Amino acid sequence: MKVNPIKLTTKYIFVFLIVIGLSSIFIKTASAHIPFISNDNHNSAQSPLVVYDIAVSKVIYQKLTDDSPESWISFKADQGEVLYFNLGVPLLEELKDFRPSIGLLTPSSQTLSVNSLKESEVFPTLDITDPKTFYEPFTKTNSWTFTEHKFDIPTTGNYSLVTYSPKKQVGKVWVSIGKEERFGPSDWITIPAKIPEIRKFHSSNIKPSIDESQNSNGTSYWVFLTGGIGIFCLMLFLIRRFFIKTFRTLKKS
Repeated sequence: MKVNPIKLTTKYIFVFLIVIGLSSIFIKTASAHIPFISNDNHNSAQSPLVVYDIAVSKVIYQKLTDDSPESWISFKADQGEVLYFNLGVPLLEELKDFRPSIGLLTPSSQTLSVNSLKESEVFPTLDITDPKTFYEPFTKTNSWTFTEHKFDIPTTGNYSLVTYSPKKQVGKVWVSIGKEERFGPSDWITIPAKIPEIRKFHSSNIKPSIDESQNSNGTSYWVFLTGGIGIFCLMLFLIRRFFIKTFRTLKKS
């Protein structure tokens, strides 16, 4: 029996779109942002964490220490784009007075250093005495958040965000960038896999007693990880079958 290639192609495209739709629903329930675990690894302008597409929602988890008092993020942006960014710290007793600042360096900046920041390029939090609280339901973490900032990109080029403490404090801080919730297939695996690290980031350095109910919830990320891998494999399987069927059909015709 001769198979209609157009009908066959339409069938597989329809199935593929269903899988994409289901995976989109899955990932939106999983997280509202793409996480990056920076810690104290990007402590200079020469070794920044490089991110792409400032419109896509992402969070970078950083640590300011005595040895690494700065944390750098680098990105390329085009004129007319809008940069949204914000600072937050884990809701922990030892961080209640932690007030980091963030500086924005542009292509017109003469040198990439905290000391070269102009007043208009610094976004402090020292004046915030009552920050808002934020609960992230998927990771089950709590934070204090500070003012969200909006910056219109004036010219195309390379930009940097540097987090530091004017009072030379040490602590944990996260930087959120972007607002759009868009995710790729690899994010279905990487996002759930990073949940243990994110929870550890939000945990106190003072060891608390283990809450059994919280501990049991810790397995939830494995459910999403398994689901993400399953959806990804199904997509690969359908794509493979589509090309094999199409090739055979064209060969017969």
